[in-house]
Amino acid sequence: MSGRHRLANRRKHEVAEFECDGVRFIAGIGRSVDGQIAELFLNAGKPGCAAETAARDAAIILSIALQHGCPLDTIQHALTKLADGKSPAGPIGRALEIFEG
Repeated sequence: MSGRHRLANRRKHEVAEFECDGVRFIAGIGRSVDGQIAELFLNAGKPGCAAETAARDAAIILSIALQHGCPLDTIQHALTKLADGKSPAGPIGRALEIFEG
């Protein structure tokens, strides 16, 4: 993998709230200068619960992958889908769908 692409110290931050499997999430993204998603922050409505820990850790890993050059569409393709084979099943996929939509 290539070196990490550092983001600007000041950048726009977009926020959205959504529900996934009965858990409320708050997602925030930062974009690189070219407008591509470069980082994701994800919190669950109930701090300290297992869903929040997993979501926050997954968002950190996603952000690191993006900043090291992994294409977003590669990540989205790899994420778990619902039975229709298209819709994202988890909170990371749903958050990305909201911001990419």
